[in-house]
Amino acid sequence: MSTVDATEAEFNPHYGESDPKTLPCLYEQSSHFRNWRFSPQKLHEIRSDLHLKAIEKFNSTMELEKLARKKKNSSRVDSATMPLFNEEIADEYLTMEEENLLYQFYENNITLLAKKLDWPVMVKFTAIVYMKRFYLYNTLMDFQISNILLTCLYLACKVENAFIPIDKFVTHIPRLEASTILDLEFRVSQSLKFDFAVIHPYRPLYGIMLDLQRLPFHVSLITEAYQDAIPYLDFSYRTDATFTCLPSQLALAAFRLSATKKGLDFDSYLKVTFGDNHSAITSILDSIQRDIFPGEGPSPYRSDKDRIKRLDRKLIFAREPERNPKNALYISKNSSTN
Repeated sequence: MSTVDATEAEFNPHYGESDPKTLPCLYEQSSHFRNWRFSPQKLHEIRSDLHLKAIEKFNSTMELEKLARKKKNSSRVDSATMPLFNEEIADEYLTMEEENLLYQFYENNITLLAKKLDWPVMVKFTAIVYMKRFYLYNTLMDFQISNILLTCLYLACKVENAFIPIDKFVTHIPRLEASTILDLEFRVSQSLKFDFAVIHPYRPLYGIMLDLQRLPFHVSLITEAYQDAIPYLDFSYRTDATFTCLPSQLALAAFRLSATKKGLDFDSYLKVTFGDNHSAITSILDSIQRDIFPGEGPSPYRSDKDRIKRLDRKLIFAREPERNPKNALYISKNSSTN
């Protein structure tokens, strides 16, 4: 059973009923649940369709490049001052795998920047979720990701009660102008469907720690297991867990992993807490531990810096082919402005 197939209905016999005594929990009433829950298959479908549309847009631009090359070649007079263009156009758009690598690099920059500026941890994680949501319906070839990243951070500061005036915000980032953020703020909000609420798994994790204390476990072991579970939740933001898992499921799975390593019988807690639904819950947690959390434990993000640099340059030309000095569109644009 996959993480998403194991729905709330499997362990809540009253889920979906209209009886006011069995109203859905607060999370199920949130925009996070209504608009940003997907199966892994649906996520792949959305991203594949979006990538195909980006390629179509790129190819149409390249058709304009071909026409510009023909025009330049036909009007070519002095070979010393005007190059002869090959009418064959190389495929310079990013593949889905390349987009994902580049996206992960920039997503990690949110963590680095928030740590450097000592911003609240929830600002960091909310910004990461905003960027995931934005790039679920936009590609890296549509918008400059570094500016989207900063706009998501600015919005997250507002939402997480850590508001920073825009004039002060831009002082933390070299060569950043306030107009860059303000011009993108509405566009990013549109892509977020104006759904700014993000339900994080840290509060459920804390609740589990308190609830475990009703069982005959040593409090110090429970506290240690709680602290060890936090890095697992931190790691989950590098995955699609925000789209595919309930926050409470993530918290249970993370605590189960850390508690087991501490020698705590966490499954006995699940049996006491969920009773007859224990098997369904266990199946969900097994799926999360397999698909979301690394077996060897969370590890720091690492990237191939040389490849990232190459992809970053490739992205510039894929997003704006007219910025490539080797293209006829670039020469036409710059010659017309001189």
